[in-house]
Amino acid sequence: VIKNYPKFYTVLHEIVDPTHFLALVCRKGACIEPEKWTAQNKPLIASEHVHHVTRFLEQMDIKLDKYHLDKITGSSEGFLVNTAKYLLADTIVETGRTLEENNLEIWKIIIPKGQLRIGLYGYYN
Repeated sequence: VIKNYPKFYTVLHEIVDPTHFLALVCRKGACIEPEKWTAQNKPLIASEHVHHVTRFLEQMDIKLDKYHLDKITGSSEGFLVNTAKYLLADTIVETGRTLEENNLEIWKIIIPKGQLRIGLYGYYN
């Protein structure tokens, strides 16, 4: 499991994954212009890793009222392939082959290779 909710867990076991990274992906050739996002013109982002995506967009100085995250589970790229309503989706990438096969590309890397932690986490009681 990828660490996703940092305030409500205890680490039972954790390792750094040297081969995978977390990225925001889009359709190939999509024009992603965050400076044009407004409270009235919010893009829809499919996100399984809400905490990481929110923090990343905050670091890019993109305010919460300028986009909407849909909390999803499963194959994130399917939300871009199967419907036009999503502009971006977060996904764990290893080789990028699935992205290529689905005519998708990486827009931004959220957590680079060698920094993604996977593990077993328990909730505080």
